[in-house]
Amino acid sequence: MNSEVVDPTALKEVLGINDKAVLAGFYIDFLHTGAATIDEIQRAFDVQQGGEVGRLAHRLKSSARTIGANDLADCCLALEEAGRSGDLQSITLHMSKLPLYFSRVGQWIEQHVKSEK
Repeated sequence: MNSEVVDPTALKEVLGINDKAVLAGFYIDFLHTGAATIDEIQRAFDVQQGGEVGRLAHRLKSSARTIGANDLADCCLALEEAGRSGDLQSITLHMSKLPLYFSRVGQWIEQHVKSEK
């Protein structure tokens, strides 16, 4: 696991801006859409739809990487690959970690947005 939950330079580099309000808006949007995707992943996992877990994890991986949440993105990549191969054991292992990674990112974003005001 990386020491930095979110790489604060990643989103700035992707967007090519340093506007704190715009960056904060992107982080907050990530939290809302990410939480919805986490719920969808959990529902697919609950009914053992490994392929759907992988497809949804791919979507979350891309947005997590964009904001610099690399541990979360790596967990999603593992879910994506396990979903593609139908490896339910690996899916189960990484599903146990997914909420923790997302929670840490959420805490980082909340602190970061507050400190940037």
